[in-house]
Amino acid sequence: IQRNSELVSFHWRGDGVKAWETAQRFKTNRDGGNNVVFLAPIRTRYVIDPPDPRVLYGQKWFFQDTEGRIFSAGVDATFGNWTISAAAGHSNDELRSLTSRSQPPVPTRLQPNGNYGVIPAGSGFDDDSDAARASVTRSDTFGAVKNAVTVAYSYGKHDIRSYANSAADVQLGFTNLYDPVAFPERDPAINATTNQPIRLSTIIATDRLDLGSLVTVMAGGVRSSYDSRVSSVATGVVASSQS
Repeated sequence: IQRNSELVSFHWRGDGVKAWETAQRFKTNRDGGNNVVFLAPIRTRYVIDPPDPRVLYGQKWFFQDTEGRIFSAGVDATFGNWTISAAAGHSNDELRSLTSRSQPPVPTRLQPNGNYGVIPAGSGFDDDSDAARASVTRSDTFGAVKNAVTVAYSYGKHDIRSYANSAADVQLGFTNLYDPVAFPERDPAINATTNQPIRLSTIIATDRLDLGSLVTVMAGGVRSSYDSRVSSVATGVVASSQS
């Protein structure tokens, strides 16, 4: 496994003003190994001996690569009775993986003697995201009563694309958890399968009254919206949607 990460961050504070910024990039590459081996059938209750952790029971040409970038910045400021806060961020995450999966018939799954079938399974996703928020608060004092009115808004979006290899890929053969078999390397195409755009926004308004040290009264309202749909990359047909 190889891991790399870089981070840059700064914070600044002045008279009633605070600002910050963070930027990060990370990358992980893992060669070989296997994420999971399924018991078969699920309703069968048997206990197997754990494999030797020093033995690579996955194929050497299996892999899992991830890479991500995150950037965010914000400011908080107070001027007299007014407090303003705002922040925004962007992130991008990518994952590609080639491992094995089990598939009917049952013999492809893990048996009590450690045998199981190997079918190459490629998967992955791209997630491109943006988020922002802003709020304004007005604070006043009337004798022993303190009043604060706040209006806040937030927005977020995700554009997610999923990847997989063709279900037509055939089983490589049978191996054993305790005596792994090495198969010739294959390179199944890992193609985009679905798109999922997500949009959400929320606006909040509150009025808070502090009536002394023991009583607080708050009133407010929230309005939010959410929209998501999953569509096929190949045909554009929408498989599901929520709003």
